[in-house]
Amino acid sequence: MKNWCASPFYQKSLRRRSDFPCCWLTNIDSQYSHDKLRNDFDNNRRSKYCSTCWISEDKGVPSKRQQDNKLLSHYSNKTLEDLYAERHRGILRSLQVTTSNLCNLACKSCGPHDSTRWYKEWNHNHTKQYKGTLEVDMTKISDNDLEHLDNLEILGGEPFIDTNHYSLLERLIAKNKTDVSLSYTTNTQQLPMPRLMELLQHFEKVKISLSIDGIGPVFEYMRWPGKWQTTLDIIERLRLVPNFQLSVYSTISNMNAYYFDQIVEWNIKNWSMTDWTYQIVQEPDDFAPNILPDEFKRVIADKFTNHKYFKFLQPLLNAVLSPCDPILLEKFQNKMRVQDNFRKLDPNNFVPEIVDYLY
Repeated sequence: MKNWCASPFYQKSLRRRSDFPCCWLTNIDSQYSHDKLRNDFDNNRRSKYCSTCWISEDKGVPSKRQQDNKLLSHYSNKTLEDLYAERHRGILRSLQVTTSNLCNLACKSCGPHDSTRWYKEWNHNHTKQYKGTLEVDMTKISDNDLEHLDNLEILGGEPFIDTNHYSLLERLIAKNKTDVSLSYTTNTQQLPMPRLMELLQHFEKVKISLSIDGIGPVFEYMRWPGKWQTTLDIIERLRLVPNFQLSVYSTISNMNAYYFDQIVEWNIKNWSMTDWTYQIVQEPDDFAPNILPDEFKRVIADKFTNHKYFKFLQPLLNAVLSPCDPILLEKFQNKMRVQDNFRKLDPNNFVPEIVDYLY
């Protein structure tokens, strides 16, 4: 069971373009099938479709596979050994729904398929044009899917401004399945809409994962046009809701790797470490933490090595120090020039320490 993942057997990730067991699958080709993926795990093989997790684990960073195994065991009240033994019973226990791409931010490493706020910029620079909102068809989720459900994860876009998934919550309430573990990932710029807040009060516990990739101006540069003070205000208001349980989730790329110590310090000060997790970017590949000039990698290494929280910084430092493809670095820098020019952003006002690297 060393490499086993419960998700291919117990989870469905419903997105606008696909229906997979996990939202992190990569390298999908014509040979892919759910059965092939499950067969890899039945035979303790590291599936090529799960390379994001293997790369994270090899660098000492907790992967989604490890996190999902832990959470599925907790939600179902079953040991991993029991889940493994029952894996071919065809029971759906976890459902991830990327409800729509409606979003109020245009984050640096995102794009139009995941954010409507990207449309104007994308349509200005590309032949392919986007309009309207891309939504998941909620009728694809059957009553049978909900029968044994232990965990429901709502993703976006920004799910706090989305209405597409309300019918799903209403069905769970009607079925009296309000003890399901319900979780949301939010960009911390919006409280739940009134109708959503009303629906969420029916559930015993709602887990709110706060996407925070930087502190202060770093956050505002990466999650444009978000405001850090709005994030702080939203957090305080969410904390007042009795059935909401908050945690922080950070995505670390080459843009915020230099500032990772600030993120660690802020989380240690404001949250218990069990309420904070992070992932290291693998896709898009030109945003990976190792896509940095060698001289800047040495700056980060010097900064982190003598830090009092070095043990938390070392896994990211290992990723940063991996070899860099100069073609990807050039690709990334070109993207930054185009983005900042369109948004009329001067990075000196947000991330002055890395401006020489950005351009």
